[in-house]
Amino acid sequence: MDFSQNCVAVLELLHQKNLAIYSFNDDKSSFRIAKLEKKSTTLSILFQYSNKNASDPSFLNQVTGEVRTADKSSDENPAQSIHMIIDLNSRKCNRSNITTNLVLIEDVPSIDRQLLKSGFNSFFRSIGESYWEFNRQKESGKESVVQCRPLFSFTNLASDDLISLFNTKKISTIKLIKKRTTGLNDPVISEEETAITYKVAKKTTTQAYDYIIDKVIKLGRDEGYSILKFNYKDEQNKSGTATFKNIESQRLSSLEAAYSKKELIKTDNPIMQCEDDFHYELHHKMKNTLLKEIGVNDEEFNKDIAKTTQLHEDIAREQIHN
Repeated sequence: MDFSQNCVAVLELLHQKNLAIYSFNDDKSSFRIAKLEKKSTTLSILFQYSNKNASDPSFLNQVTGEVRTADKSSDENPAQSIHMIIDLNSRKCNRSNITTNLVLIEDVPSIDRQLLKSGFNSFFRSIGESYWEFNRQKESGKESVVQCRPLFSFTNLASDDLISLFNTKKISTIKLIKKRTTGLNDPVISEEETAITYKVAKKTTTQAYDYIIDKVIKLGRDEGYSILKFNYKDEQNKSGTATFKNIESQRLSSLEAAYSKKELIKTDNPIMQCEDDFHYELHHKMKNTLLKEIGVNDEEFNKDIAKTTQLHEDIAREQIHN
């Protein structure tokens, strides 16, 4: 299902009617769309998350050490906001009827991918399954129309950095994984997973890691595997995993690729814990970062930045003159 064609209009409608709200935790928590902006190539969303169980914010006087806690009224909850920019150019997956879109998300500790997934699925669940139709192929070759709704999932394009992984952790196993969608002719679609696991010697050097991984990746691509997973132990001897996806289509040289797709964005104005509108600088810089990733030049963004820079210069000159 194409996100741009089938889902954006629904999100806009829900937002206009103030129905884009996901309530959970016995209605003690909520996740809502506060602002939404659609452009030709991107969709910008500002979410607000509130949690009644969260502690009231406290402030420390750095001179006296006095602590002050801000009280909230009975109908208020501590809240946070998060910016999201979505590339509207959907990409077809190798699995039937599944598309992906590149997304850039502000890093907010209390808001994870699971909450985003639950929020999106809740928004579309409220519409019901009669809104969309899916042409299902029967075993006889005939097609039948089935009512359905979209399901969402957020996956890190690049959640880990291989170089730091080798430098700080001891890798024990390398696993290749491929998934196959089953039950396309049934109402419930499930996935089957196939994996190959390689054990790594304890005294393997960084150069040897590079050689081994390149060989494993080549094998994985040849055999149709798309996911590369490492099991490791860190400096405190705690076990963990690192996952790299889409190895079938992306270059993954273990010591050259910086696969931690994170961008530090600096802003002149502070970002509030919970914004009620798009933070101008953060919003536009996030948008420009995403557009650079997909190879699009946003002339509108460049003009806005030029105007903002000129305004700051004019204000500075006026202050100096006064």
